[in-house]
Amino acid sequence: MRTGFIFVWLVTVAASAQIISSKDTIGPDHFWFTQTDFYVARGHTNAAAWVDFYPGNQGWVGNVCCQTANDTAVTPADYDAVSNRLYFSYTHRPIALNIPIHCDTNTADDKTIDVYLSNPSGYPTGEIDSPGSALVHLIANTNGNVAFAQQTQYTSRAGEAVRIRLVRSGPPNGSIVVRFATDPGQYDGYSYDVNVTGNAGAGTDFVATNGALNFGPGETEHSFDLTVLPSGATNIVWRNLYLMEDYGPDFHITNNRMTVVMVPPTALSVQQLQNAVQISWTNYGADLALERSADPSFSQPIQISYTTNGDQCVATEPISVAGFYRLKR
Repeated sequence: MRTGFIFVWLVTVAASAQIISSKDTIGPDHFWFTQTDFYVARGHTNAAAWVDFYPGNQGWVGNVCCQTANDTAVTPADYDAVSNRLYFSYTHRPIALNIPIHCDTNTADDKTIDVYLSNPSGYPTGEIDSPGSALVHLIANTNGNVAFAQQTQYTSRAGEAVRIRLVRSGPPNGSIVVRFATDPGQYDGYSYDVNVTGNAGAGTDFVATNGALNFGPGETEHSFDLTVLPSGATNIVWRNLYLMEDYGPDFHITNNRMTVVMVPPTALSVQQLQNAVQISWTNYGADLALERSADPSFSQPIQISYTTNGDQCVATEPISVAGFYRLKR
């Protein structure tokens, strides 16, 4: 009987050993830098070196050590040394090694930091693919600063082209290229999460807009149009737009994100009273201005003051001056 008990116990253990855990390792994990060179203007306080991952295990997770080393940039004068273990899942990748920088912006020469990967997870050992090392370039700011002209812009969901302005300040000496996008890029440090990028949908609420603007020597302003698609919806939606450095000429982006808020079409109601005209509308937080003109072309518009109660706006005008009215952003 004792022998039979031992035999049953062994069979039970053998059977349990056949259950494969979702995180059992079946091969090496793979890690690599997304590119061999990363760039940041020295006016920034942080540089990012992005690492990507492909799992060799059924759990689709892995980790690798990522470290900095002095090149022409040295610690602590130019940056803070960093050695972090990065933890990946296949649905949360790539991941950035963030490096605090405080480089002397008055120095003309660019400086570089070495970054490299080591000690990867995986069976029997993880693999570091090419490139397993990279350079982080701290570039001088000799061509000025670029920013969105405003952080928030309102427009109507009735459909229109919204003019988005970029301004350049500082020393605009040479030519620069600035890329813009309605969606974040894969390695820009922005998430695709709707709570971050906005709930307005490309193709339903607006036309996806991605491109580049070329600033020539001395040019201080450029713009592009975001097309809002007509919609009769009564809710407010929004979308973030992004600027991304083109990693060529030296410049600094100081305001790289703005929000376009798309409000329901505003119905302007004009009602004739006994001795006046009453104009009313819903502002939807868009801070719209009311203008009057003697002709429909609004060649010489006059701005009219109004009162507000929440989002409800009302203006009263004498009948003797009534004409054409419009709301302007």
